[in-house]
Amino acid sequence: MKINLYESYGVIAHEKAPVYSETIPASSAYDVITVDIPDQYPLSRNELGETLIDIDGVTWLLSEVLKNKGDHPALRWFDGRRYHTIQLKTVRE
Repeated sequence: MKINLYESYGVIAHEKAPVYSETIPASSAYDVITVDIPDQYPLSRNELGETLIDIDGVTWLLSEVLKNKGDHPALRWFDGRRYHTIQLKTVRE
């Protein structure tokens, strides 16, 4: 599934790497990018309109697992034993 994200720059403590979010950042220095979330991780919304993602039977807020890997958006979560990271593919439109 394709979803738009905001790629922010110059975030305190993350000056050298972009920060990704689903909501419009407070900063004016950002780009809108489109990423492809693999179909094996279905998306839904809760009552507050926040995006949820199901990863290996656990439902997370997308904002909890949305990180970066290098300069690319990624999903990162802890399964109780180890961390998993999946780089998301950026879609050019």
